[in-house]
Amino acid sequence: MTVAPHPGEALDSWLERYAHRLRTHTVDFADFLGLSHASLRRMVRRLDPDEAGLLRARTGVETERLREMTLERFDGSLVRIAATNRRLTAPAHWRVYGTTSRYCPACLADDGGRWQLHWRLGWAFACTRHRLLLLERCPACGKHPPVASGGNHRMLPRPEACRALTDRTGRGARCGHALTEAPALRLVVGGAILAAQEQVNAAIIAEHRSPAALERGW
Repeated sequence: MTVAPHPGEALDSWLERYAHRLRTHTVDFADFLGLSHASLRRMVRRLDPDEAGLLRARTGVETERLREMTLERFDGSLVRIAATNRRLTAPAHWRVYGTTSRYCPACLADDGGRWQLHWRLGWAFACTRHRLLLLERCPACGKHPPVASGGNHRMLPRPEACRALTDRTGRGARCGHALTEAPALRLVVGGAILAAQEQVNAAIIAEHRSPAALERGW
C-alpha cells in the first residue's frame, strides 16, 4: 500500500497521511522506515542524504520529489536553515515557528488533510484557490495546530484535526477539533489581498526570490 504525495504537500504532512493510511502512529511509521532518530521538524526543512536515501528506498518516491517537499529550495531567500542543526535562524516576517503552519480549512477538506508546504512561508497569507484568508490558530483551543502529531503518545493521526496538546498533566491529550470546519474570512474577488497574494506567489514563492531584492526591483 503506497501513498503518493500531493502537489505542493509538505514532507511531514505526507508522512502523517501515510501513517494514517496504515492505521499507525507517525512515530512508529518513522521507526519502520528506519528513521527512528530522525526529526520530522528538521526533515521538512532539509533532508540529509541518509534520510533521503531511506525514504526513496522504502516509499519509491524519487529524491528530487522528496526534496521538493522541504523548505530547502527557499534557503537563502525566504528562510535561513542552519547547516549543522537545520534550525531556522533568520525566518521571513510573520513566520510561524516549529512544526506549526498556517492553513486553509477548505483545502484541508478538499485534499483529505494534506498540508501545503508554502503555508509555512511568511509570505503566504491567503488561499487563492478558495479565496480565503489563511488561519494560524485552531478556533477551539487557540493554539497553532501542529502539522504532524509527534511525541511518544501512540495515537492514530487525524490529519484534518488539531493535534495541539491541551493537557499539561503529561497524559498527552490533544485538541482534536476538525480544522476543516474552522471559520475563515472570505476575500473579495479582485480585491487587494488576493491580488497581492497572487503577485507574491508568482514573483517570490515560485521564483524563490529574496523579498529584499524584489522590493529593490519595484
